[in-house]
Amino acid sequence: MKEIIYEDCNNNIQFIKEMFLKIGLMVKEELMWNISNFDSVPVNSEDYSGVGRTVNDSRQRVYLFQQRILNEHTVVIGHKELLNLFGDIRTIYEAIFVATIDGCQSEISIFDGDIISIQGNIEDFL
Repeated sequence: MKEIIYEDCNNNIQFIKEMFLKIGLMVKEELMWNISNFDSVPVNSEDYSGVGRTVNDSRQRVYLFQQRILNEHTVVIGHKELLNLFGDIRTIYEAIFVATIDGCQSEISIFDGDIISIQGNIEDFL
């Protein structure tokens, strides 16, 4: 198991996205991620007063994804779709990402936004 302590737990998405991009480059097949315990903050593109306006699409996508995980407990999502979702997120405070890579289960866990735990055959590449 490999642990990474990231200093800025309020803006960790760029670091996380780079990790997942590296994984995508090393794996030739399309990855499917099982995601659970997901808590994130969407990108703040504008202030939302709640009066006379609608929530922007990025906030809505992140909110609906989090609701889906709350309802289903585990959501399976493709690697490209996950990277696309990362574009709407500012930080991930908690999450568990599990995928089967080369026949072995690999896991990336995020705790409190700054502790990232990597297990499985991907830890040597990150």
